[in-house]
Amino acid sequence: MTNTALRTIQRQVNRFIDSRKSFWTTNAEFVGSTRYLQIGDPLKKLAAKLSHLKRMHRMTPTQTQQVARLTAAIASLSRQPAQSQTRRIAASPRKNPAVT
Repeated sequence: MTNTALRTIQRQVNRFIDSRKSFWTTNAEFVGSTRYLQIGDPLKKLAAKLSHLKRMHRMTPTQTQQVARLTAAIASLSRQPAQSQTRRIAASPRKNPAVT
């Protein structure tokens, strides 16, 4: 089954990277690095690409906004930890039968 939301964000990130030749070359070097290849999660890979571009390039305000939107979109796809189903019941104080 294809995750269409992930694929949509991947396309948006790729379009952003292709918008400047310097982004493209920086990304190509990063994707070929062992550091990138060790990342297993596809969402973390996308976030790492954007983070690397931010570190390596000075961006215009518009590009900074695009990176912020893409980062937020990636974060929205990440799995949220499941909330615990346990309920805490306030226990009434018990008297210790050994103590009289």
